[in-house]
Parts: sequence; structure tokens; C-alpha cells
Amino acid sequence: MKILFDITHPAHVLFFKPVIELLNGAGHTAIVASRKKDVATDLLDKFKIPHIEISKQNNKNIFSSGKEMFCRGYKLYKLAREENPDAIISYCGVSAAQVGKLLDIPSIIFTNTEIAKLQNLLSLPIASKIIVPEGWLNKKSSKYTELNGCFETNYLHPEIFIPDEKIALEGGLKKGKDNFFIRIVSWQAAHDVGKSGWDLEALRKIISDLEKRGHVHISSEKSLPDEFSKNLYKGDISEIHHLLAYCKLYIGESATMAAEAATLGVPAIYMADFELGYIKNIEKKYGLIKHLKTQKSLELTIEELLKQPPSYWKDKAKILVKESDFAPKNILKIAEESLTSH
Repeated sequence: MKILFDITHPAHVLFFKPVIELLNGAGHTAIVASRKKDVATDLLDKFKIPHIEISKQNNKNIFSSGKEMFCRGYKLYKLAREENPDAIISYCGVSAAQVGKLLDIPSIIFTNTEIAKLQNLLSLPIASKIIVPEGWLNKKSSKYTELNGCFETNYLHPEIFIPDEKIALEGGLKKGKDNFFIRIVSWQAAHDVGKSGWDLEALRKIISDLEKRGHVHISSEKSLPDEFSKNLYKGDISEIHHLLAYCKLYIGESATMAAEAATLGVPAIYMADFELGYIKNIEKKYGLIKHLKTQKSLELTIEELLKQPPSYWKDKAKILVKESDFAPKNILKIAEESLTSH
């Protein structure tokens, strides 16, 4: 079996890494078409996953984004014609679905982002199969498969990932103190048009409050003033989850990292003014995430979450992981089933 992976985001590298390794280990072939966004290609290199870079992030405006999407689609089409894969797999992949349709190749699209309306409109109606996590808010058809859990359990499952305190210390973990993790996003994805994150005063307030309790680590997609330099994560980006796993609380604009924290047994506060089904599901079913649309109740929520001992959250995470259907072997099974039904 030959699978073409269309990977456009660092989180997608982490998600597909175990699947690619399992695929190659079983004697099959994985071809990766990459995109230079943030550290996506760096991660692929770090994990020694061969890849072909076919586009670079260009989100200066809607026209440049459209140009990149068109060029990426064309290059993926050429690559698929040359390689003739049995299936194309992608995470929120517009190009994958379109190329699959044009070349009559099964396309399997994983998505957990209901607010990505344009991408979903351009990809989901023509995809062969769509995999969504439990709690998906939009309508589903027979092409949809809703799996228990969240995507993040696929690569942070205890059988795949074990937090290493030594690596966490190298990444800045302050032993003997409570550590807190803040994630700031750039809001440059196509589905982020019109959205913005915290202003500097709000960030200062959050950090000031948390530093009274311990040490604050910041991971940011955008440049921050020098005053925050002492808090910036300076470790290897591929090893950031080792640090996150040893933190007492996560607060951030990244839904992906909120779900990662939850999977690792770290309570998370997800701050954004829109809803995502899988975040809502984790919040309602496991209590590991609190979704705040404004900062009005932030201090109260922090107090509430920190009242519980770490063991309380670790036990909840064990249940989330146990009940999740996202695992490399299940993803390969879905790919094989798609081939026989196409």
C-alpha cells in the first residue's frame, strides 16, 4: 500500500508521525508532501521523515493565501500523478480532496475544526471519507466517521509518548516550583481571518498573577516584546510536550495544545471566542478543559482548577486516553477500508 500524506501544519506532523512509522514498518510506502509553516518542515527533518516541500505559508492577505492554495494543489496533483498512490490522507486538506477527486484516488480527510468554513466547503463535499472527533458540531453524512476521543491521543498515548523530566528540565522546567504554560497563536490561518488574541496588557496581567505562584513558560507563534524573553520556551520544539506534561496548568489560544495538555493530565484553559466540538466534548465529558470566551472569569477558573491535586487530573486523562479511538493502527485500518470501498 502506498499512501500520500499532505501535511501543512506542525500539529499534523505530530499526528501523522506514528501512522507513517507504522506504515513503513509494515512494509508499505509513505510519501509526504510538506508545507513550510512555522516548524512543520523542521519537525519532519527532526523525526527523519523524508518529505517534499511543495508550498510555503503565505497569509499576508486573502489573495496570497489563495495563490498558495492554488499552487499547492497543482504541485500535489503533479506529485500524485507521478507516484500514483493508493490513497491520499490529510488533516483539513483542501488540496488532498481536490486532487483525489481529479485523479480518482481515495482521499481521507481528518478534521476537527468546524470554524474552517472555507476549507471545509472546498474539501469535505468531495472527500472520499471524513474522520472527525467525538462532539463534531456540524452536520454529518454517510461519508463521516466520528471517533471517540481527540486527535491528540494518537501521538501522546502512553504507549507512544513518555514524559522525560530530564528533557523537561533542559526545556526550562523549574524543579521545586509550580510551572505554568501559556500558548499564543499568530491567528494567520485561513480560518482565523478577523480574529485576534490577547493584547499585551492582558498577557502581562496573566503572567504577573501566575508568577506569584511559580514560573511561567510561554510558547508563541508571534514575536513578543523583550520583557517576556525570560519566559519564552527555548528548548527543542519537538520536545515541548515533555515540559508541558510537568506543568500544573495550561492557558492558551491554541485548541490543539489545550487538548494535548488534557491528554497529558494537565488541566487546560482554552481562551477563544468560538466553539470547537472536540474541546466542548472534553470539557463536558472529562472536565479537563475549561473554555473561556473572555477573561472575565479567568482568575476564578485558575483558582478552581488549581484546587485539585495533579493526581486528580492524571486519573481523568487516563480515562480520556482509554476511551479514545485515535491510534495509528485504527487510522491505517480506516485507510485500508477506504481502498476496498472506493
